[in-house]
Amino acid sequence: MGIHLLAGRSFDASEAQANAPVVVLNEGLARALFGLSERAVEQVVTFEQGRTSEPRTVIGVVENTADTTLRDRSAPTAYLPVAESGLLIVHVRVVPDVVGIAAAVRLAASALDPDVPVLRIETIEGRRQNALQRERLLAATSVVIGWVSLVLSAIGLFGCVSRDVVVRTRELVIRSALGATPLQIANLFLKDTATVLLLSVVPGVGAALAAARVLSAQTFGVSGTDLTMYVGAVATLALVAIVATMLPLRRLSRTRESTHLLRL
Repeated sequence: MGIHLLAGRSFDASEAQANAPVVVLNEGLARALFGLSERAVEQVVTFEQGRTSEPRTVIGVVENTADTTLRDRSAPTAYLPVAESGLLIVHVRVVPDVVGIAAAVRLAASALDPDVPVLRIETIEGRRQNALQRERLLAATSVVIGWVSLVLSAIGLFGCVSRDVVVRTRELVIRSALGATPLQIANLFLKDTATVLLLSVVPGVGAALAAARVLSAQTFGVSGTDLTMYVGAVATLALVAIVATMLPLRRLSRTRESTHLLRL
């Protein structure tokens, strides 16, 4: 299964066949019992199995694994060399994309013992996909909500900034009459726009970080501090704010020039 060995060794064939009194612990159980993984090797532990208990020697420690869900922490686990069991889960390593692998596995199992039924065959990838269904739905919903929120924010910011520029038309005319150049006027309005953008972005990013921290706890492998995502959102709003500032200024400038030509 690719579970890494951290200390000691794993079972050999003779121990598995003889049901030898040895055990392999995962890191969580080894730390709970002995503090360090290395200290667990060669220690003797006793497990209650029904009405009997049998001392077993720890021969190795392996890393923790996700046994039930991908989000939950691995439970303390002991691996025993069981030769016989009422229910077996057999893992088969196959070449990827092999057609008819399920039929081949059933045929191989029947060849070993035709009286043993094969209840279900599924791939590890299939189990992983099933385990992440809720997380995928939550992630997809969050992406849609995020895009809708960004679009609505951009529309609101565009309207707010454009209205501010149009309302200040009289100021623009007076400054032009006093000798202000179009570049100076644009810089003045862009500074005001930058202030509005800053007052909008700072609390917005803070609220987004807080919400992302909550959502990250409900998902698997999703970071709530993706720098690219935040930079992209801020850059989009900044571009919208600049366009919302420059478009009315350009229209007013053209109108003023047209009026001046008519007067001449």
